[in-house]
Amino acid sequence: MLSNMSFRVEDCIIPTIWCGNGSVPTNKKYKGAGTPYKCLQKGFGAGKFTEINKTLPSDSLRQIKYVGEKYEAKLKTAGISTLNELKSFAKKSSKTGIEIILKRAFTNSSKKIDYRAYNSTLEYLYKSKVSKLPQCKKL
Repeated sequence: MLSNMSFRVEDCIIPTIWCGNGSVPTNKKYKGAGTPYKCLQKGFGAGKFTEINKTLPSDSLRQIKYVGEKYEAKLKTAGISTLNELKSFAKKSSKTGIEIILKRAFTNSSKKIDYRAYNSTLEYLYKSKVSKLPQCKKL
C-alpha cells in the first residue's frame, strides 16, 4: 500500500556493518560492528562488485547496487533493458506502476521481495531526478 507522503531518500538506507577503527558511528547506516570474518567478506564482495562493474556497459542495469543478472533479466522481460529505459519508464509512470514493476522484478526465488535491490533502484531514480516515486522499505 502506498502512502501519500513525499519520497524520503533517507528511508532507502541499507544498514551495513561497521568495519572501521574506533566505535560504530551513531547513524542509521550501521547496524553494529562487524566481526573480522564479516568485514573480510564485505571487503571481498565490494572488490568483486568493483571488478565486475568495470566490464559492464555504462548503461547496464547492473550498475545499480544489488541488481544482478537475475534481476536485470526480469526487468528486461518487463521491457526495461537499460538505465535510460528505466528512467524513461519511471518518469512516465505512476508511483503505483513503478512499485508494481520493481516488486515483480525483485521478487527472489523464495517469493520474497529483495528490498535491498528495490531501495537501491529507487535511490538511483531519485538521484536521476525522477519526482514521482513509491516509498522505500525501511530496513
